[in-house]
Amino acid sequence: MKSKAIKLLRRINLCQSNGCVKSHKFALLMAIIDLYEKKPNRVNKFSY
Repeated sequence: MKSKAIKLLRRINLCQSNGCVKSHKFALLMAIIDLYEKKPNRVNKFSY
């Protein structure tokens, strides 16, 4: 399971502009993971 998650993370397309990696996708993913770690049985949605 862990190796599958790593493979999926590596497939995330990071937009690069002027040589700078825009990591907003990783930041959003980590925020969502944090929410589910705090309350794993939560409803499958989140609010802004």
